[in-house]
Amino acid sequence: MSDASVARAFVRLKHFRAIDDWTPVVAGGVAGHLFHHDAAGERPTTVVKIEFDTKPVPLEVLVEFLRPESDLAEERTALAAGDPTPSASERRLLQLLSPGDATLQCKHLPGPAFRSIRMLGLLSGGNDLANTHTIRHCVRRDFPELGEIGVAYIFADRGPQADLVQGGYVVGCHSVVDDGAALRLQQFMEFPWPEYQQSWNGIFADYVDLVKKVQAWVASPAHPPGVLGSYMVLSLSGCCRGP
Repeated sequence: MSDASVARAFVRLKHFRAIDDWTPVVAGGVAGHLFHHDAAGERPTTVVKIEFDTKPVPLEVLVEFLRPESDLAEERTALAAGDPTPSASERRLLQLLSPGDATLQCKHLPGPAFRSIRMLGLLSGGNDLANTHTIRHCVRRDFPELGEIGVAYIFADRGPQADLVQGGYVVGCHSVVDDGAALRLQQFMEFPWPEYQQSWNGIFADYVDLVKKVQAWVASPAHPPGVLGSYMVLSLSGCCRGP
């Protein structure tokens, strides 16, 4: 999980964001949320996109909430209160490399969420017989476009497929005709298969249902984004010296 692997993951994420010829999957439970793109080339792959529109959240609040260190603090608070996230995982911070960039150990607890995530891992070429993984979780602000946030997950145990983006998403404010401005979440997953298989519909229906439950959990009054107030990251883009 070198910095070069992280850079490649974000390059791929930006490429996925720019794709415009997605094929919708219309199976029950995923219609309107699941799309795929079969990418030809030297190493054919299938890219799957899961898309949701939710109520808008200020960028400053959202970027804080998505950072791995903030996310972990929220998760620990919820577990202590007996209100665990529907994803049913326990994560431990191994190394904080910089704000919004950390290496985590993730242990999935038994249950429907674990089965869904395990199946996705097997599709991506990973050895998901174990339920504990080491993951690099990175967040970039104003990526791939101004006002958007890019998040990438790089798994340490994907073997020869390690350079594929097994998990990553882009969130940003987009215009929705009926409801005005809304926050659009687009999650991308790349698999080492030449084309989408209809037999995957059931796997993704379970995963889409899990995403809906996690979104509802996050949006509930008990878990308002931005309650952590951990810190603010300042960056200096230019500094003019005196005359």
